[in-house]
Amino acid sequence: AGRVPVLATVSDTSTREALRFIEGANALGVAGYMVMPSVIYVADAREAMANVRAMAGAAQRPLMVYNNPVAYRVDLKPEHMLELADCEYITSVKESTGEIRRITELRHTVGDRPEQRRSHRRSV
Repeated sequence: AGRVPVLATVSDTSTREALRFIEGANALGVAGYMVMPSVIYVADAREAMANVRAMAGAAQRPLMVYNNPVAYRVDLKPEHMLELADCEYITSVKESTGEIRRITELRHTVGDRPEQRRSHRRSV
């Protein structure tokens, strides 16, 4: 009933199934999502980014990208996250590469988008 925000994890076998899940979860009032690539099909980064964009477009709610290449065999690197940075619904990354420098690399590559948006609005 909206008293407690509920976040749903999307880990499905295909983009089609993920979108079907998101549609149902949206109807139930889910507040946001944590999404990860397909657990059956091993995607490359390009396919994984398309998958994330499709889920974000369907969700139209805050979305956390779970990058766990050990389990899902696709690594969304900082340069990939930069390509996804224009998607307003992607709000965070759960980084599980095991690479100690990855968070720093993400910060340097993508920066702080909300702050950049505020700066951009002030200058327009």
